Amino acid sequence: MKKDRLLKNPFLVRLLGLLMAFLFLSAFTAPEKPDYGIYDPNHYLTEEVVAQIRDLNEANSQKAEKLQIGVYIVDSLEGESIETVANETARAWKIGYSGDNFGSLIVVAVQDRKSRIETSNNTAIRITDYQTKQILAASRTDFKNGDYSKGILAIAKGLDNQFYKGTGTLPSDESSKIKRYSETSVEKNRVAIVARLVIVRTVTLWTMCSESG
Repeated sequence: MKKDRLLKNPFLVRLLGLLMAFLFLSAFTAPEKPDYGIYDPNHYLTEEVVAQIRDLNEANSQKAEKLQIGVYIVDSLEGESIETVANETARAWKIGYSGDNFGSLIVVAVQDRKSRIETSNNTAIRITDYQTKQILAASRTDFKNGDYSKGILAIAKGLDNQFYKGTGTLPSDESSKIKRYSETSVEKNRVAIVARLVIVRTVTLWTMCSESG
């Protein structure tokens, strides 16, 4: 009887729900930050790409505004949301050099076919969510082809060039790819709007003709 009364108490039910949700969301524990901030236990990245990202971060550490880029690439998220994994890993690793807090974390789950860029608050001023989505989309073909080294490096270059306004440490053609992707998206939206207008116009004319007839 006492258990029944407790379960009927709406406040206790809500509290129990919140506790369960908290425990569920807190299930993921980020791995210890690896050397150079690149976590790749399944070796998707070549040694050359790892070295290039390491050198990129080293060069940026000498600049007035120091962007640091981390990489977390795994087989699967094991049921966790990519938002949780990216956020918790970025927090645990403290991506971004001390004093500047300009950091970006690239997260890729190969088997889940999911990817995300997590940025620190300071970096988000320079690189918006819309721009991170463009950068990810520009590397989608590389991921589909299984070339994760090329895709990850392209994302790192894209972030670097976006942050430093086209004067990044490594040369990049990602800006043109991102521009093409953006123009294609705009054109698709324009075509869709025109198609809707044509349909509405056609339906209106048909209705008018039917009423006059």
